[in-house]
Amino acid sequence: MNLDIRAALTKPFENENERIDYLVDVLQKAALAGTELFMPNESDDPQEVICTQVQLSNGMICMPVFTSIERLACTIDAKAFATNLENMALSLLISEGCDGIVIDIGRDSIILTHSLMQRIMEPVWVEETFEESDTIRLNKAIHFATEMHAGSFRKGSTTPYICHPMEVMELLNEMNGDTNLMIAGLLHDVVEDTDATIRQVAGMFGVDVAALVAGHSENKSWSWEDRKRQCIIDTAGSGKREQMLGMAVTISNQRSMLNDYRQHGDHFWGKFKRGKDQQCWYYSGKQDALWPMQFDPNTKPLYWQMVNDFKDIFVKYWLDVENHLIWQVSPQECYVFGREAREWADAGDEHEIKGTHITRAFAETIEDASRLNPEQKRQWKDWLLSDVEDPTPEEIAGMIIRKLNEMGLTEK
Repeated sequence: MNLDIRAALTKPFENENERIDYLVDVLQKAALAGTELFMPNESDDPQEVICTQVQLSNGMICMPVFTSIERLACTIDAKAFATNLENMALSLLISEGCDGIVIDIGRDSIILTHSLMQRIMEPVWVEETFEESDTIRLNKAIHFATEMHAGSFRKGSTTPYICHPMEVMELLNEMNGDTNLMIAGLLHDVVEDTDATIRQVAGMFGVDVAALVAGHSENKSWSWEDRKRQCIIDTAGSGKREQMLGMAVTISNQRSMLNDYRQHGDHFWGKFKRGKDQQCWYYSGKQDALWPMQFDPNTKPLYWQMVNDFKDIFVKYWLDVENHLIWQVSPQECYVFGREAREWADAGDEHEIKGTHITRAFAETIEDASRLNPEQKRQWKDWLLSDVEDPTPEEIAGMIIRKLNEMGLTEK
């Protein structure tokens, strides 16, 4: 199995995601088989084990692990001890300030962050059993999260902070998440923002919950940009359950932002350490990383809610009637939709936006109307009781919006 792991590190792939997926599969099999790898021991006492930590060129603090004693000896001057993947993962989990595990440090190495280790060990850790019922464990988690976040409020508001993890738990329940996942949703910020530790979470709620929380906890010693960049990378490489957790947190945060934006406009950005442009970059990256969530029936509805909330916060739309164009503009990018092409296209850096500001609903209705065939147009005309002979997409969109307003079916 060690040779399989080494082969996975050196095997050529078209992109990094394929490499990670393949390696995760190999390491999951190794974990289930109890395969041993080798770690350097800093202690001279043969009865004591002190895991070595090294700082990599990218600034990450990692525990080095090797597929053979020979590879360890060629890299680090230390005694080796053999251990299995579960013990390695547990060591990473309770090691404060450690960002991950690096396998065969040097050429053809790979870093396994908390998020990736949770994905690898999930088949083992989800089998953990508890004497308490799911209801008791959830209630205990609610009380623990409430106690740890007591006296804290949502950024720039008087809303108690506990409302956020409670909403995350409810969103995970809506996605049919399991009990451990809902508990992790309740506790996802306790290690990052309070005095709680991963060891404490593991002791109270089990290793699977602790690993999910650890995978979602940021290293506050890094800059905001580095933390968020690593979060996007970790999310893209995560398994389904951790992506569900990440999406629930993102939706809750965006809902709060959208509510503030509707009340205060662009002034509300002042409460963040990073402004609208940087926040747009981060949430756009999270949205891209959570792309697989749109294909699961349990997560699809909330995925599109997340996308639409993002648009309502960061994106503005403009209608150029003269040239039959819709512009979609955010701090990160600009797209244009033409009636003839009937597709959104990147507008590039050189563009002149003309027209009238319109709502997202109006823009999307025009887009849909542009794709109608003659028979569909006739059906819409009949339903709208319109006497316009050959309505344009803009006219159809306007009539639809007015009709829906009359019926009370549009959001205010």
